[in-house]
Amino acid sequence: MDNIFHKYIEDMDLEQPTSLENITVIESQLNISFPTDYISFMLESNGAEGAIGENGYLQLWSIDVLIQHNEGYEVKEFAPGVTLFGSDGGNAAYGFFEKGGETQIIEIPLMGMDLDEMAVISNTFVDFLDCLYNEA
Repeated sequence: MDNIFHKYIEDMDLEQPTSLENITVIESQLNISFPTDYISFMLESNGAEGAIGENGYLQLWSIDVLIQHNEGYEVKEFAPGVTLFGSDGGNAAYGFFEKGGETQIIEIPLMGMDLDEMAVISNTFVDFLDCLYNEA
């Protein structure tokens, strides 16, 4: 695993890597361009789950289930521009929000999903992991 991710995922269960071809197909189907650091992570571990930092928990969904989960939660209807990629194991979902050519990583509730309830966490996947890792 890339050293940039190591400290964040040391207590997480990792999955087998995916391929760049698989990522490209999913990007096309979801009509999104994933951030390069997220792609780098998925090329090392196609999903992960477990503790992050002192108090955090993170489920990063496999690239293979992103379409299914986004359709199941009706994300396009309730939060246009958002593509979910994981959760905290509870009601908080994490996703990419694309607007004006920029992609931000956001938190949004799974139940009661609405753009008004969205909070921006970071502009990069590594910063997202860092925020969760350092959450008090």
